[in-house]
Formats: sequence, structure tokens, C-alpha cells
Amino acid sequence: MVRLIIGLHQLGNLSNHSILQIGSCTLEQQTSVSKFLSLGQSIFYKSCQVNTMRQFGLIFIHEDFSGDKMLCRGKIKTNGLLDIAEIRLYGRGDLRSINSQSLVLNGIYDINGSITCRSLSVYGGLNVSGRVKADSIAMNLNRNSYIQHLSAPVISVVSKENCGIESVIGDVVNLNGANVERVEANVVSVTGSSVVEVVKYSQELNVSDDSIVKNIYKIENNIK
Repeated sequence: MVRLIIGLHQLGNLSNHSILQIGSCTLEQQTSVSKFLSLGQSIFYKSCQVNTMRQFGLIFIHEDFSGDKMLCRGKIKTNGLLDIAEIRLYGRGDLRSINSQSLVLNGIYDINGSITCRSLSVYGGLNVSGRVKADSIAMNLNRNSYIQHLSAPVISVVSKENCGIESVIGDVVNLNGANVERVEANVVSVTGSSVVEVVKYSQELNVSDDSIVKNIYKIENNIK
């Protein structure tokens, strides 16, 4: 069943509905929705499952939120776990922990928690207070960013602004314009005026003339 909502509404249980919402919508009960398309503001107070979510505007999620796909253009704020297989966020956000298969962040995002996913792509600015763990990480940063920990077999960080990372662990790590405390990888490339305090590598290390690695340790065993 498809339900069209126009204007300002407070809604109860909408299980098994498909929702087209224009205006401002507040969901106060735990619910499961097949499809949710919103043009305006959406507020979820209880844990919800939405198979396919498309939000254009503002979205506030107070508890855990799960589903298959989420596309959000605008501003997002979450207080619980965002557990969605495919996530595409464009704009700004203040979020807690994220669990996803494929995660794209395009804009400026603050994550007060951790990120766990298979594929992570970031364009813009990112601050993460916890750990970021993935199979592949690609970051193109043009805003000031801070990340506590990155872990993935393949990691690429390109930064045009101030980017601070506490630790990076992977198989192949490419850093361009980043400031990192510690790197551990089998193959490491440090370019673009990067500054790294400590690098531990097992196979190959490349440092450009405009970059600085203060302490280098060649280790025998591959880093897993």
C-alpha cells in the first residue's frame, strides 16, 4: 500500500507501507516500511526498518535504523546505529556508528562512533572519533578532517586541507597530503607534503621529496 503524506503529520505504525512524504513527518512508533521517499523533514523516534530510503531535506533518527538502501541529500543526524547495506549521503551529517556494505559520504560529516563496511568512499570532510574498518578505503578530502584509526587491505587518502590520522593499518597504503602518527603496511607510499611520525613496512616504501617520515622500521613479516 502506498501512502501519500502532505504537510505536517505525526504518524503511528506504518508497517508494510510505501510512503511518499512532502512537508514534515514524525514517526513515533517502531515500524517497518518498504519504501520511504521524503521531500522535506523526517523524524524517526523509535527503531525503524526501511528497505529503501530516499530523503531530500532533513532527517533526524533517534534510535537504531536498518534497511537495504539509503540515499540522503541534505542534512542527517542520528543517535543510534545506522545499519544499512548501501548508503549514499550528500550534504552534512552528525552520526553515530555506521555498519554498511557500501558507504559513500559526499560533504562534511562527523561520526561520533565507528564505521564498519566493505567499501568506503569519502569526498569532502570527515571526522571520526572511533575506528574505521573496511575492505577498501578511498578518501579525497578538501576540508579539515580528523580520523582516529583506519584499517583496510587497500587505503588511499588524498588531502588538500589539514588531515590528521592517528593510525593506519593495511596491506597497501597511499598517503597524499596527510598527517599521520603511525602507519603499518606491506607497501607504503607517502607523497604530497605528507608528514608521518612512524612507518613500519615489510615490502616497499616510497617517500616523495616534499614529504617527511620521521621514523622508519623495516620488518620481516607481512602485515595482515
